Amino acid sequence: MLFSFTVFSENKTKGNDGLTIEFYLAFWPLIGKYWVDSINYSTCEFGDVSNSQKQAIITLVEKKGKDKRMIKNWRPISLINVDAKIISKVLAKRLEKVFPTIIHSVQNAFVKGRSIFDAVRAIDDVLHYTKGNGLSAFW
Repeated sequence: MLFSFTVFSENKTKGNDGLTIEFYLAFWPLIGKYWVDSINYSTCEFGDVSNSQKQAIITLVEKKGKDKRMIKNWRPISLINVDAKIISKVLAKRLEKVFPTIIHSVQNAFVKGRSIFDAVRAIDDVLHYTKGNGLSAFW
């Protein structure tokens, strides 16, 4: 298997198909090849996955220790099918490898090995340079 399920937390609420990560962990040796073949077939032949794989159940979860009678003390979450999460994670891992070559070097966020703090530092350097040299910038 080229993919590790260790990136997923267990004991999470299932999506609308009722399947949990524990199901995939237990039955992957039996269904893995067929599951991958079906995903490849649907995306290659039809350009998309099934509607149920794109759906989420939106529900409310209470904020701990808050008055349950007040709507502000609840937060919405989307329950997504595990198979959609697997597909997303696989695509993200594949894209992670090419992002540094296709995303400009000044883009710092969401690229492995780069940090948004690098951009903040660059802005601080520019402001320091312009101020120190009496240049007009954004003042």
